Amino acid sequence: MPRLLPAIFIAAAFSLSACDSAEERAEGHYQSALDLLESGEEARALVELRNVFDLDEDHREALALYAEIQRNRGEISEAYAHYLRLAEFYPEDGASRRELAEIAFSARDWQETERHMTAGIALLPADPSLQTLQLAVQYRHAATAADQAAVAEVLAQLTAMIADDPTNQTARQVVIGHYVATDQLDSALPLIEDAIALDETAFTMHLLKLQILVDSAPQAAVEEQLLTMFRLFPDDPNVQGTLINWYESHNNPAAAEAMLRELAARSDDASGRIAVVNFLNRTQGPDAALAELDALIAAQPDAAIFKAMKASIRFESGEADAALADFAALLADADDSDNSDDIRVTYATALEAAGQPDAARREVDQVLAADSGHVGALKLQARWLTEGDRPDDAILALRKALDQAPQDPEILMLMADAHLRAGSYELAGERLSLAVEMSNRAPRETLRYARYLQERDRALAAESIIIDALRLQPENIALLRQLGSVYLQLGDTLRGRDVANRLSRLGEDTLANSLSVNLLLRERDTAGTVRFAEELMARGADGTAGLATIVRAHITAGDFASAAAAIDEVLASTPDNSDAIYLRAGVHAIEGEVEEAIALYETLLQSRPDSSQIVRAYFRLLSAEGRVEDASRVLAVGLAASPNDVDLRFTQARHLEQTGDLDGAISAYEALYAANSENLLFANNLANLLSTHKGDPAAIERAYAIARRLRGSTIPAFQDTYGWIAYQRGDYEEAVTYLEQAAQALSGDNLVQMRLGLVYAALGRSAEARTLLETALTSAGDRVLPQTAAAQDILATLPEGGVE
Repeated sequence: MPRLLPAIFIAAAFSLSACDSAEERAEGHYQSALDLLESGEEARALVELRNVFDLDEDHREALALYAEIQRNRGEISEAYAHYLRLAEFYPEDGASRRELAEIAFSARDWQETERHMTAGIALLPADPSLQTLQLAVQYRHAATAADQAAVAEVLAQLTAMIADDPTNQTARQVVIGHYVATDQLDSALPLIEDAIALDETAFTMHLLKLQILVDSAPQAAVEEQLLTMFRLFPDDPNVQGTLINWYESHNNPAAAEAMLRELAARSDDASGRIAVVNFLNRTQGPDAALAELDALIAAQPDAAIFKAMKASIRFESGEADAALADFAALLADADDSDNSDDIRVTYATALEAAGQPDAARREVDQVLAADSGHVGALKLQARWLTEGDRPDDAILALRKALDQAPQDPEILMLMADAHLRAGSYELAGERLSLAVEMSNRAPRETLRYARYLQERDRALAAESIIIDALRLQPENIALLRQLGSVYLQLGDTLRGRDVANRLSRLGEDTLANSLSVNLLLRERDTAGTVRFAEELMARGADGTAGLATIVRAHITAGDFASAAAAIDEVLASTPDNSDAIYLRAGVHAIEGEVEEAIALYETLLQSRPDSSQIVRAYFRLLSAEGRVEDASRVLAVGLAASPNDVDLRFTQARHLEQTGDLDGAISAYEALYAANSENLLFANNLANLLSTHKGDPAAIERAYAIARRLRGSTIPAFQDTYGWIAYQRGDYEEAVTYLEQAAQALSGDNLVQMRLGLVYAALGRSAEARTLLETALTSAGDRVLPQTAAAQDILATLPEGGVE
């Protein structure tokens, strides 16, 4: 009778057998992938390789092959992930490190480039690609350190590499990048031409060539390069858009229209014809666009999308009621084949603009119920979620939209809005940067990112992206205006004047003059400012602006007498000049001549009660003099004349707060915030009042939802608001970070000091808490602050002398 094996040995035997079987099956899938690849069936080969990983996740050859295929297909993230797995499973594999370093270099991720290059060159010290990447990293370090000798040495080695191997594109890119960065365009261009000769489809090289030609070559050469790119990359929307924008900016709308019509003829859907209609609407007005739509509808009577566009243009032209009726009728007759979801989203946009937000939301909900991935509906929904202080939900919706339309820059900008609302400033910046890239440096996306950078004191970075965009649209007024604001921020008068001259050459004299004046004022060049303003007035430019500039220059210099004299000279010839009277009242107020200023402001109020500027100046003077009832009367007059003026309504909200009507102030801020939830000042003041005056759990959570965007702020008042709300939510570590900064900047504000004292007490820092609370209460005297009672109660519980 045979002897029975113990159960453990039987289990082990089966386990080993199964393992061998899995490895064999994995190898079978790998060999199948090789056969499919040889037959040109790449997609099926990838499926087989995925089957390999299901059975053997660290199959070396399969990982390498899969990564290589994906990299060649342009699926860079997927390729990178598998090369990374290969490097982790097989740390001795130098080739995988080389591939990772090359991918990181192409993405300009210098940290990852250096990491993988260092690991790779230790394994493959003679590898030419890794040697080139090592020099690229060395160049980066030398350039960052401004070590010109080291830069020259590395460039010499890279140039020698190019001479030995003209196909070494990595070395060529570094050298070209150096020449472009140092404005040696004549040296860069031949290298770019050589790169294109080696690979005509090298898109980045074509783009660099275009940028250099825009800066230095005749318009004919720029047009030739754009047409070459269009021939090579006919389906690239960025190339198409750049060529069309170039024609527009060079006063050749006929060529732009012809290009759009050519693209429309090649298009299988309605998008090309819609682009033609939008172009006509923008360049020739609604009549031309409507005529084009009538022709399209006559050719395709059932094309509902063109009828929807017609309704949309009618709406924008002021025919709101008729347009909305057209939309409703169109949707009543539409079916799924008529792009009804797209039309419904357009209808929702019109309903919102017409002041019917609830109806707009119902239309979007209907679209998403039928198609949860509809991009247009998701974008509208996400914007509403962000405005409603639900940024996390907005981001989820936008991620779904981005899955459907990964090249849509608008989705990225909406994501940036949501991240900003959540206080995630770095993520917002990343999204805005990607939007600029996806749009090929389009003006809208570039301007948005530039403002973001300027707001964070990164004016040099803003300058760089604006200049890149101007290379493609050198006469774009909005870009030039923003560049002027960058140079004002930097105090770069020379470049600022160059921008002013460019604006003037383009016929934008008002913008050019304003920039020139601000540059002079920033330099505190009183004489130059006055002279410039007088020249403008002599040429017949806006006399009021000129006079205001002269007065501003004298006041900045502290010369009130000259400011008054300049105004009096104008009033001598035009005594009823209300603008001059307004300026004179302001000078009286600055000089402490209060009654004279009040008399002039009262005269102006009677004749121009609808002037928000006059009302606010008069109100501020009366408030500063403690004449609260008179100030309230002036504000009431202004609001009666201009009930929807945002500045006056904000003044009213602050006045209610300062006079103790906190419920009224909250209502006023709620209305302001509902109309413009992006305004940081409205958000801060409303959140502060909700958390301070209301203070119940629901109010605190609402305040937190509003104030999340204040995280990371360097403005002391915003730090105080966010820190106090964090304290009320029990997040004491977060609170102390913000309130310490606010208390340091606002050392004379007893309320801020009290709040920090309360946080210290909550953290068990009793000695510091006692010192702050006692000092703040003493300094406040008889004045009762919102946290006075809490401070007194906590102080009574603290041990004497700070003993814990």
